[in-house]
Amino acid sequence: MPIYEYYCQDCRRRVSMLVRSISNPGTPVCPRCGGRHLERLMSRFTRVRSEEDRLDALADPARSAIWTRMTRRAWRAGPRRWARSWAKTWARILMR
Repeated sequence: MPIYEYYCQDCRRRVSMLVRSISNPGTPVCPRCGGRHLERLMSRFTRVRSEEDRLDALADPARSAIWTRMTRRAWRAGPRRWARSWAKTWARILMR
């Protein structure tokens, strides 16, 4: 059961939909606005990396400099925003 991504031209948002049948996906309807003007997008994908590769990436000095700048900038914006930024950044780094 694949997950397809669409761009809704009515509400101008990207939406993901679980399709139960590959041979007959049916007519997609936007779950946010109910619009039927959807354009199918190429889905994003990730590559599987070993834990060792992820840890090596964290030790990369170039990435740590970027992380330091991003942390300082986000902390100035406020602790709550910093926490959200921190969580998103770590998720992105670990999934590389």
